Amino acid sequence: MSITVVNDLVRSSDNHTTRLVKIPGMAGLRERLLDLVERAGGSQRELSRRAGLTEVHVGQIIRRLEKDPAARIEQPTLDAIARGAKVSGAWLSHGVGTPDRDDV
Repeated sequence: MSITVVNDLVRSSDNHTTRLVKIPGMAGLRERLLDLVERAGGSQRELSRRAGLTEVHVGQIIRRLEKDPAARIEQPTLDAIARGAKVSGAWLSHGVGTPDRDDV
């Protein structure tokens, strides 16, 4: 059996089945992105500007994650958002640790 964490879901699989189980108390990627929007004054436009992305792109990511919390988002995109928002890439991508970055 293997177990991996995808956003706020645990994916466990054996030879026959795969289960996704929500981890209580762990915010998903969408929630972390919405938190960053709030930190940017409640503006997707501002978060996008800081990340060097279009507002449409950030909105599409949030909507995609709303439909499918396990949707894969390209790592370079997440890295750009983390840099622009001055948060930890590990926190944004995987919910590991805190949003604070020591090198910001």
